[in-house]
Amino acid sequence: MRYFGHSRDCSDEAASGRAVFAGIRKLLVVFAAVVMIFVFCTGMSSSKQKQYLSAVTAMDNGDYLTAIESFEALNGYKDSKTLIKECYYQYAGELFDEGKIKSASVIYQDLSGYKDADTYIQMCSDAGTYNDALDLYEKGEYMSAYLALGTMSGKYKDSRQLEAKCVLNITKQHYEDKDYEEAYDWYCTLQDCKSNLPKGTDTAFTKKVPVRYAETLINTKKDASINEGLKILKSLKSTEEIKKLINKGNKQLNQNKYDAAKRSLELGYYETAVKQFGELKDFSDAKKQKQAAMYGYVQKNKKYGEQYKSTSELAAYPALQNTVKTFYKYAESLSKSNYKDSKAYYKKLTAWKVDIVMNGDADSVTSATSISKYDSAYAHLELSGGPLDGKTKIKAVFTLPNGSKVNVKWDDQWRNGDTGYAYCYYNEPSKGKSGTCKVKIYDNNGNVIGQSQIKMRN
Repeated sequence: MRYFGHSRDCSDEAASGRAVFAGIRKLLVVFAAVVMIFVFCTGMSSSKQKQYLSAVTAMDNGDYLTAIESFEALNGYKDSKTLIKECYYQYAGELFDEGKIKSASVIYQDLSGYKDADTYIQMCSDAGTYNDALDLYEKGEYMSAYLALGTMSGKYKDSRQLEAKCVLNITKQHYEDKDYEEAYDWYCTLQDCKSNLPKGTDTAFTKKVPVRYAETLINTKKDASINEGLKILKSLKSTEEIKKLINKGNKQLNQNKYDAAKRSLELGYYETAVKQFGELKDFSDAKKQKQAAMYGYVQKNKKYGEQYKSTSELAAYPALQNTVKTFYKYAESLSKSNYKDSKAYYKKLTAWKVDIVMNGDADSVTSATSISKYDSAYAHLELSGGPLDGKTKIKAVFTLPNGSKVNVKWDDQWRNGDTGYAYCYYNEPSKGKSGTCKVKIYDNNGNVIGQSQIKMRN
């Protein structure tokens, strides 16, 4: 029994040993696998690091395409994706500097939003436009080149200089074609960019452009065009040619005014013609034509001028009032210049006249043929005529039948339409002689403007 039991104990120990050994073997297998994985991963990590460093070196050396290929193979290792963008950015910069604009533009467009790639996208566009414009310029297609440059967003290389050269040549083309209006338009444009032309550029012809255009404007004989031409000429440095053109322009303007005034005169617009001829002063026979216009006005408006002697009575009719004023103004001017029959007419027009009623009653204006020598002789007066709104002092001179004279004067001045009376008498009627009592009325110039008489009986 002891033996049997002993044999059973030995069997359990063996089984236990085998189990322990199996566990250890499994642990060894796992450990070995871990070690292999570690070694493999470590190897891989070391390889990527080397590849990464190699790519960075290529990038630093400016070998951007190699660097890009290496970074892309790293599948996002570290910051390789960012460095790929940077390599493309730097490579695009090289292409741009080498003038390979289209290739650079493609890369910059893929990099839109990265650094200043968007700025370079526009610069590539401008560079392409510039190159196209340069080709057009060299072919002599200056207008097309100028328009192309106008689409650029900013300055590229010598684009400003090229633009100025285009404008200069466009101006020259129009000038040589004698299209002076277009030439002048481009000449004005040139003034804004002339400073961008290369030093030594021959621009001598441009001085003739505004002169020729101004001459063209003057030759149209139209007021607006002539005035524009004169304005241009006066802005230029004076020369003998410019002085002659200015004189020609002014003479044509006066001729136009003269022709217009003649039309006004012929159509009966006398007041307008007077003004127009007056502005011409000594041009041609403008003074003579002005007098003709004034004379026409006076003849046309006689019925108004001769009817009214006071502007106050026309206060409610301003147009008619102005007509009458103008009538007298012209009539007086023509009289002074002794134009045709104007002097005699104006003298008659402005002559003072007095109507006289004689009697022996201060309160009556009924005419009498005779009065007693014992009564006073009254001369009732009503003044008329004179210039417009004129006034004059008057005096009455009575001559009694015995030859003695009586002078009557008024302190106040008389106007058209004023009335009054004067009288005289014998101081000693009984000694007075019968016969005719006469009276004469004088204006302030000593002109007799009226006279009458009445019999004085015993």
